[in-house]
Amino acid sequence: MNSLPRRIVPASADHAEAIAELLVPYVPQGIVLPRSPEEVRRLHADFLVALDGATVVGAVALFAVDQMAESTFLLKEPSVVRSGCLTSGCD
Repeated sequence: MNSLPRRIVPASADHAEAIAELLVPYVPQGIVLPRSPEEVRRLHADFLVALDGATVVGAVALFAVDQMAESTFLLKEPSVVRSGCLTSGCD
């Protein structure tokens, strides 16, 4: 796996399992709440994913809360040492 994602794309329902797995290490730290693959599948339109080939190595979501506030989170696969698509250029 490369150290930088190659593409950032809107998530599809097919990415739900991988996104849910990305959440797991962050749940015990209280950074995110656990979400099942089914819940992520329902919410997939709110996510972008970073792909290295066909492998999801990161995800970001933006949710509207009470029509006024926004909540975001960025997750990455622990083996991805640096995120830097903005500095290295993406396809």
